[in-house]
Parts: sequence; C-alpha cells; structure tokens
Amino acid sequence: MAFKSLVTFLVSLYLSVVKDFSSHPTHGVAQLDKVSQVLFNAGYKDMSRVIQSNFPTLLADHGFNKTSGLTIFCPSDYAFARKGFTPAQPPPLGLLEYHVVPRKLEKEDLESSIRGGSEIDTLLPRHPLVVTTNRRVASLNEIEIVEWDVYNDGHVIVHGVNWFFDPSYDTTEYYSSCYACYMFICVLIVAPICFALPFIFGGPAGFIAAACIVFSLARVLLYWSSASRLSSSSLQTPFTTASLPKIRRHHRRHDLPRGVAAAALYLPLIQSKIL
Repeated sequence: MAFKSLVTFLVSLYLSVVKDFSSHPTHGVAQLDKVSQVLFNAGYKDMSRVIQSNFPTLLADHGFNKTSGLTIFCPSDYAFARKGFTPAQPPPLGLLEYHVVPRKLEKEDLESSIRGGSEIDTLLPRHPLVVTTNRRVASLNEIEIVEWDVYNDGHVIVHGVNWFFDPSYDTTEYYSSCYACYMFICVLIVAPICFALPFIFGGPAGFIAAACIVFSLARVLLYWSSASRLSSSSLQTPFTTASLPKIRRHHRRHDLPRGVAAAALYLPLIQSKIL
C-alpha cells in the first residue's frame, strides 16, 4: 500500500508540474521583456514591439524552453516600413517563425563553421534558411547579417539583418547564383581560348578543340538554366535538394574542366592525324 501511495503521489506531482507549465505561456522563455527592451534601445523598435506582443505565445506553441537555445534574426525598422508592417498590422505568424532558429547560432558558426548551401531549420516547418556566406559578408538567403549579438544571454541570441528573409528561397537559388559567377568567369577565360585555337593550331584541329570546350560550356549552362527554372517554379511545385543530384548527373558543373582537359590531351593527336 505504501508503494502504491508513493507512485500515486509522484504521478500527481508530475501532472501538476505539466499543468503549471502549460498554463504559463511565457514559462521557459528567457527574459523576453529584457530582449524587447535591448532591441528597442538598439534601434530595432518595430521588432521590439513584435517580440513583446507575439513571441510569448509563438514560443509556447513550439514548446520552447530556456535550455533549448534560440536565435532570432531581427529585420531593421526600414525593412518593416518598406514591407508596410505596423503595430496594427504586424508580420504574419509564418514569417515570424521563419526568422527564428531553435538553436544557438554564433557569429563563428555562420562565418566559418557552416558551409555555403547548408540548410538551417526554422520554426516554420519545411522552410529552412540557406547559408549564403561568402568571403566578404555573412548572409542567409542572400540577406546580410549587419549586426551580431544585438542580444545574447547564452540562451537567446538576436542578430540584426537588413531585410526580411523570403520563405520561398531555397538551395537552387543559391546554386544558381554561384553558377552565374562561375559561368561569367568561364566565359571570360574560355572565349579568348576558343577564338585563338584555330589560329594557333590551324585547320580542323583547332576548330575541333574549340568545339569540345564550347560543348562542355553549353552543358554547364544547361545545368544552370535548369536549376533556375526549378527555383522560379518552387512556389507552385515543391522542390527539395534531393532533386539536385538527379540534375547533376546530366549537367555536371565539372564538365567544363573535363572538356578543357580533353581538348588539351587530344589536341596533339587530332592535329597529327588530320594535318
């Protein structure tokens, strides 16, 4: 009987703790009032009001507690004004969820530890942020992080960004922008080489070598355009990074180096056979 009474007492105690936790939406949220005040003093007045009014319920709905860690990306007041958001008409709940990451993200993580193209889960289901950091600036979804650690108490971290993240952004847009730069550099290097080959080697050999390089370049361009089309249609047809390897099998980004190497290796053979 004593053991049974002990078990009943422990179960009752557990249920009372759970009930108490659920009846206080702000329980476990690390000093949201203080976060709001710090943001207000730092010039993020619009986001300060949003955190004070919307975030207690938002975080409670997602079961956040102070041991989990949380990173909030805070758009500037200019971004709020340009988007037309006001205290009477705040950002939609889904957009706010997209600016919250359920883990701590330090400056070092986004500048060096996490490689470009990686996805970071947010509170908005199936809508991760994409790391687009380059050598000059740290960014997510190609939106620059302009101020680090606006607030950081070891549990909640707030970084300032200069615009709202777009939930429709995905990894194909990141790869497309990378390949745009890649293609621009390739064209600058390859075009003079292709133009000079017929004059250097003369006759069909030069033209065949140039054709090999141009064909390889065209395959890379086809990959880039395919990724861009998939990215632009992602709102109508959900696209995941799992689809990307299927495209790569047909239009690989390393086709151009292979084409250049093949032309360099076989050019003497072609020339000796034809000329």
